[in-house]
Amino acid sequence: MWSGGRSHYVRAWRATANGLEAVATSHNDALLCLDELAQLGGREAGEVAYMLANGFGKVRSSREATLRKAAHWRLLFLSSGEISLQEKIAEDARGRRQTAGQAVRVVDVAADTKRHGLFEELHSFADAPAFAKHLTTSSRRLYGTAARAFIEAVAPDLDGVRARVRAHVRAFVAKHCPADADGQVQRVAGRFGLIAAAGEVAAAARVLPWPEGEATRAARICLAAWIEGRGGLESSEVTEGDRASAHFPVGARRKPLPRRVGAQAGRASHAQPCRV
Repeated sequence: MWSGGRSHYVRAWRATANGLEAVATSHNDALLCLDELAQLGGREAGEVAYMLANGFGKVRSSREATLRKAAHWRLLFLSSGEISLQEKIAEDARGRRQTAGQAVRVVDVAADTKRHGLFEELHSFADAPAFAKHLTTSSRRLYGTAARAFIEAVAPDLDGVRARVRAHVRAFVAKHCPADADGQVQRVAGRFGLIAAAGEVAAAARVLPWPEGEATRAARICLAAWIEGRGGLESSEVTEGDRASAHFPVGARRKPLPRRVGAQAGRASHAQPCRV
C-alpha cells in the first residue's frame, strides 16, 4: 500500500538492534516491511523480535546520568526470508533457542500455496514470475494510492470503524480458533483477525476490488498454516516437547535417574534433571 518509488520503504534486516529501533520509530502507525531475515545476526535476532513487537526501545541514560526518553512506536511488521526466526536464533553460538514469547510475536508462515508458490491465482499471467514482475512494476508506479484512499474512508467515522473492527476480530477468533486453544494461539488468531478486519473494511469502502469475505478467507488460511507449522493448538512449550520426544526410537527406554543418599537421615535427595 505504501511501498514504492525511490523512498526505500522496504527495509533490510541487515542492521543492528539500535538501527532497527530507529527504523521502527520512523514507521510509527504504519507498516514496516523487512526483507531477508538471514541478514540479521543470530545473536541479536531474539532481542529484536521482542523490541519490534513490544513497541519500545532501550531505556538509556544521558551524560548527566538522567534517563532519556525511550523511543515508542505502534506498528505491524512484515518480514521475508528463506529461514525462520527459530532457525536464525539457533545460529547463535551461545546455544539459544526460540522462546514462546518470540514465537507469538514473530509468526512464521510458509509462503507456499501448493499451487503457484506464493500465489494462489495468476490472474491471466503466464506464470508466477510474470505476475510477480507485474506487481513490482505496478507498486513502483502506484504506491500510496490505496493507503491514502483507506485513510480517507475511515477518518470520518473512526469510532464506528473501531467498533466494526473489534467485532470482526472477536467473531474471527470465535470461529477459527477453538475455545480450548492455548492463550498463545488465541493471541495470534486475534492478530490475523485484525488483518482480516482491515481488509474487509477496505473492500467495503471499495479501496480494494475484493468480494466480501475474501480478506477473512486469506487470514484464515494463514492462521491454519501457522497452527499446522507449529504443531497444534497447545502452548509452544508442549509442541516443542512433542517434537523432541518424537526423536526417541520406538521402544527405547530411558535410563532411571541416579539417586544420591542424603548426608543426614530423613533428608530428601535430589537427582539432577535429565536434559533431552
